[in-house]
Amino acid sequence: MTGTPPPNPSLPRPQVPPVEAAIGRGHQRYTGIRAPALAVFAFAAEGSGARPDAQPRNQMKRDQAAAFEAGVPSARVVRLENASHDVFRSNEAEVLREIHDFIGKLPVCCR
Repeated sequence: MTGTPPPNPSLPRPQVPPVEAAIGRGHQRYTGIRAPALAVFAFAAEGSGARPDAQPRNQMKRDQAAAFEAGVPSARVVRLENASHDVFRSNEAEVLREIHDFIGKLPVCCR
């Protein structure tokens, strides 16, 4: 989706728990994806009543989305605002619309 603000480097980064950091050190970068790809990134609501760490967590996700988009330029990257981790539940209609649109644009050989 368009209209998502660019990453803000001045926002604090959330602390990564040691277990997640260890897992992250072993990750492989999958930038050689040649198949059609759809990536959906969910951003939590910010402001009154939101999680206190929503803004830095959203920034981390924006950075991840931007990195994925740069690393896999052929991918369709969707950014959904005011969504929960279970984005298929909180934003069901948008997710289904994006999936159907993505599948509809695939070459016949890939459907």
